[in-house]
Amino acid sequence: MTTMMTLGVPGDAATAVLIGSLMMYAVVPGPLMFIKHRPLVINIMGLMILANIFILIVGLATAKGSAKLINRLSQRTLWIIILLLCFLGAYAINNSVVDVWIMLICGVIGFIFRKIEVPIAPFVMAIILGPMAESNLRRMLTLTGGSYSMLWTNPISLVLLLLSMGALVGSGLQHRKEAKKRATAN
Repeated sequence: MTTMMTLGVPGDAATAVLIGSLMMYAVVPGPLMFIKHRPLVINIMGLMILANIFILIVGLATAKGSAKLINRLSQRTLWIIILLLCFLGAYAINNSVVDVWIMLICGVIGFIFRKIEVPIAPFVMAIILGPMAESNLRRMLTLTGGSYSMLWTNPISLVLLLLSMGALVGSGLQHRKEAKKRATAN
């Protein structure tokens, strides 16, 4: 939440969804949010403190009972309850069966990605941050007359671009190294 509110950068998939929700109400997370939407920021911080206190109290009071209840349920029953809640949530968004089908298709794709060990969080973040990146790219192209040269001639954008490329290359090298270790271990 800290990086999301102060820098506008999501720390995980949940904060990426929260950024999308805030942007629907014309609240852009980042340093200016503390100036333009001060009461909202104070409310969010206060509610987070209250929620953590409440979760602590409820969690400590119900931990043993919840663990016993979940252990008594069969795995099949638990999955049925989870699926029903997913169907209900997908339908409730727009009261549309199309949303349920989209959820099912995304669920199958997510299942396949999990089986082949592809991380899902980057896709969620791309869906949330994609429109923001596209509008900023469009703004840059308008300012530069359609030239992409600003990406490598401006020092700040060049450093960010190189860091992004380094993260991608480093992640690929690390994945390859781990795959080699697994192959030699077997």
